[in-house]
Amino acid sequence: MRLIVSLLVSIMMVGLAGCAGLSNKVELAQSHMKLLDGSALFGEPVQVSESTALDPLQVDDEMRVFVGDIASAKPETARYRKLIAKLDRYGYYDESYDPTLTSSASQTFASKKGNCLSYTNMFVALARIANLDAQYQLVHMRFPSWDVQGRLLIRNNHINVFVEGPSCRDRGYADYGASGCTQDFNLIDPDPEAPTTVVSDEYATSLFYANLSVKERIGGNDRVAFSYLRRAIEMVPSNPDLWINLGAMYGRFDLHEEALASYQIAQQLDPKERAMLSGMERSLRAMGRITEADFYERKIKRYRLSNPYYLFAMAEIAYQEGAFKESLESLDQALKMEKRNARFHFLKGLNLYRLEQKEAAREHFLRAQRLGRFDDLWLKYVGGQESSGLTG
Repeated sequence: MRLIVSLLVSIMMVGLAGCAGLSNKVELAQSHMKLLDGSALFGEPVQVSESTALDPLQVDDEMRVFVGDIASAKPETARYRKLIAKLDRYGYYDESYDPTLTSSASQTFASKKGNCLSYTNMFVALARIANLDAQYQLVHMRFPSWDVQGRLLIRNNHINVFVEGPSCRDRGYADYGASGCTQDFNLIDPDPEAPTTVVSDEYATSLFYANLSVKERIGGNDRVAFSYLRRAIEMVPSNPDLWINLGAMYGRFDLHEEALASYQIAQQLDPKERAMLSGMERSLRAMGRITEADFYERKIKRYRLSNPYYLFAMAEIAYQEGAFKESLESLDQALKMEKRNARFHFLKGLNLYRLEQKEAAREHFLRAQRLGRFDDLWLKYVGGQESSGLTG
């Protein structure tokens, strides 16, 4: 199966590409603008106005009422703790995490559902109503996490909140920092040792549009997906992940020259980035540039075998196709590198159960329960739809 790489910011936000490209200050050259025109895909230019302009930090009166007199509490540590306590009391730490749902602050507040970007939007907005200095913070996952949706192989990145100032010797939802607090909604695959970078609202908004673009692509709305992605790139052209998404879209329509040009921009922005390699190999091979394609194919194989989350994604594909022994082989390799991952153990349990090895399956289900949110894992793989899920 040929899979198209795309990137999605969600509970595991979708690691945006390391620390590279966090500055927005990259000039769009004429060649870049041609790629963002959309004519090659749709036969005519695509206007940004074809997608809805949205504000991920949109608030409403209900949110203002919810914060209420918390905003006047002193000192700031009291405001922070009161806000967390109230969110907990109203069930915002207990409701379903939905890795496929990207929503604004007000939408997440109303539904109590969303991915990590959705909950981060909500918390940043509420914290600012409460007169707290809350900022978006990228989490650079040590190993990129991957999921599968249809023919899309999606690399998950992660984002959370940094609140400047308060003392964080608080409950388990916050960790400690010398100058403030981190609020994180990743309760399945937490990585407290991962490095972080505070980013601007504009940067986070571009990720919001990038997520919406992937969602529209999955739904088959390619023109709207392109428009959202164009918005994201025009806001932060320095983010290589966005150009990789653009390359994946061109590659899907076999427009390999445009795909390769998009991937090469991403490579120039971050030479250490690897997510574009499979797309580059595919496009180069389709263009008859076999020697170059073979070079990238060798690089891809080395990278994939050293990435437990890629192996996990392959295990998910094999599980969906009923190849349970093949899935187990990939999972065993992944678990050698990442032993304390709830999702890995849960999927291994499902495979063993399918192979009638029920005692061994039970052991891995129990490990998954100890390591993560078992109910969320059960809902993802068993409840309602037994699918690979999306990001997060």
